[in-house]
Amino acid sequence: ASDEESSGRLVHLLAGPVRRATWFSGRLGLAAAGIVVAGLLAGLGAWAGAATQGAGLGLVELLGAGLNVVPTALVVLGLGAVVLAIAPRAAAAAVYAIVIGSLLVDLVASMVAGLAWTAHLSVFHFMALAPASTPEPATLGLTLLVAAGLLGAATLLFVRRDLAQG
Repeated sequence: ASDEESSGRLVHLLAGPVRRATWFSGRLGLAAAGIVVAGLLAGLGAWAGAATQGAGLGLVELLGAGLNVVPTALVVLGLGAVVLAIAPRAAAAAVYAIVIGSLLVDLVASMVAGLAWTAHLSVFHFMALAPASTPEPATLGLTLLVAAGLLGAATLLFVRRDLAQG
């Protein structure tokens, strides 16, 4: 999306009958669908691997584990979309910073007892360790609500700003 804007292709598209909110929401919808498909494929791949090793884990259980990452990934998509709506060229770096920063926070929090509280700063902290533990429906619902709020805010921000060229 950032490349379409900086190359000037988006200006020509939005000069026509396409509404900005429709275009942006469509891009976010495609990304969200890709996240869901990736979660399903991850669960299916884990099941196939477990089946070849006789691990005794069921397909439904591992599909659920694959889908367990979707709400957290949608929050990261929402954060990236907000940055894209404000500063398009910084969006990719922001998403990488969020994911890498969260991984580092989890690593440090698990290794240093005095810094265990910092685990709450990671986007991965609220994700269940499925299939070993069952995801909490309230946590999944709240995470999806946060993701929806971020995606909605990003769409509003995108509609209100000028396009950048070059």
